[in-house]
Amino acid sequence: MTDSRGPLEPVGNGGRGPDGKFLPGNRLATGNPRNAKAQRLRGVLIERLTVAGMRKVADALIREAQGGDIQAIRELLNRVCGRPSETETLERLEAVETKLGIGE
Repeated sequence: MTDSRGPLEPVGNGGRGPDGKFLPGNRLATGNPRNAKAQRLRGVLIERLTVAGMRKVADALIREAQGGDIQAIRELLNRVCGRPSETETLERLEAVETKLGIGE
């Protein structure tokens, strides 16, 4: 079976050689072009951003959060404290329900 990019069946051992790399003719060997572009764009940002520039960005985010901007507060807390996991959220919800006497 084929599509516009080539054969859909794996070539050889799952389309990979003994070293695990894609073999010639495997359409997946070219990688994800969107990811490649995203990595190039990310590289430009990393190249251009300086420590002084990052300080300005951080200061602006902190000012916005201190001013009550909910999105800035959420971003700041997620970056500093980490995003709460689904398990953490459920545990906190259960604790609140227990305190309110509405949990099982």
